[in-house]
Amino acid sequence: MTRNAPLLLVIVLLASATAAIADSAELDYLWDHPGEVRVPNENVAFSDTKYAHAKNESIFIMTYFNDGWILMYSIFHLDTRLLDRWGMYALVAEPDGTYHWKTLIVKESEIVIAGDHLYYSDGINMVEDTGEKLHVVCDFDGFSCDLEFEKLMPAWQPGTGRDDYSEDGEYFQYKAVFVPWADVNGRIETDGIKLRVAGYGYGEKTLFVNPLTWHQPYLHALRLYTPRGAESGENWHIAIHEVVLNERFGLKRIPRLTVARDGNWVFTTRDYVFEPVETGTLEGVPYEYGTKFSLHVEKDGYRLDGVFKERVFFHFTDIFENLPLWVKNILVVFFKRPVYFRYVAQFKGEMIGPDGVIHDLEMGGPYEYVVVY
Repeated sequence: MTRNAPLLLVIVLLASATAAIADSAELDYLWDHPGEVRVPNENVAFSDTKYAHAKNESIFIMTYFNDGWILMYSIFHLDTRLLDRWGMYALVAEPDGTYHWKTLIVKESEIVIAGDHLYYSDGINMVEDTGEKLHVVCDFDGFSCDLEFEKLMPAWQPGTGRDDYSEDGEYFQYKAVFVPWADVNGRIETDGIKLRVAGYGYGEKTLFVNPLTWHQPYLHALRLYTPRGAESGENWHIAIHEVVLNERFGLKRIPRLTVARDGNWVFTTRDYVFEPVETGTLEGVPYEYGTKFSLHVEKDGYRLDGVFKERVFFHFTDIFENLPLWVKNILVVFFKRPVYFRYVAQFKGEMIGPDGVIHDLEMGGPYEYVVVY
């Protein structure tokens, strides 16, 4: 890990947020017809637009591969009055929970981006989305990869993509999922471990314009997949991204759930029941997290019921833990403490279709929980 890693961790983790205020009729239509949503290629590109408040623009890429491995990779640009910084991180988790955390700060003078589609290069690391495929090449801090994401579904965005934090739109978020679901192939190497990759992937672009100190107190992100090789008609993907907004924005809950089958949308919805059944703690960590959840959804004649639970815990992050004391003493004046829990979840349930056919689901994938103390 680089010498700047603790401070980079602060930059990466403190800059996340989400919210939603938009025209309800348009939103309802788009949520009810996900196959009609169109995301222009330029909407997922990095931009050089300046804002009056802190800007955090990033892409997040995830792959669940080789029956239990996980890669989470992000490139971000944080632009504030006091700091203008490009950086990236990679988190690789082994099936037994062993993890590899890698970081890099990049000089802006080395970066080339495109305005008409997602393209980033600093001369060594490169990400490009062509519309049908995503190509990712990296080599930093003991981590390298060369991955190709072949999209099973076109780009999508929740509602209009833009969610205003405030009525005047001064604070807002834009999110676009440029890879809702993809086949991923290629190679990864981390700390001398070499892997051929075969799995599923996801990719999103997010732009936040929001004060860094206005944290969102809760976030859940879950992405589940049936094992590769499932027969036609029984290849499923379920994703949840749910947050609670900062108290300055009314502690509003922003739910998002998507279901796809064989590379086609089944439904997307903001109306579901997602509740903790059991909680747990880690040794030496004074914070609880959910280890088992129930899920219930009804939409467009479909009914989904099931339970997911922790299978393998692989990463905990307290962003203050490894900071120098002088840095910590400054941050506690301005920031609350975001804490990240990450594990591989196992889901069992059933989907009943409008025709009454019951589909038994056994799925797995990464779960992230963020809570602010």
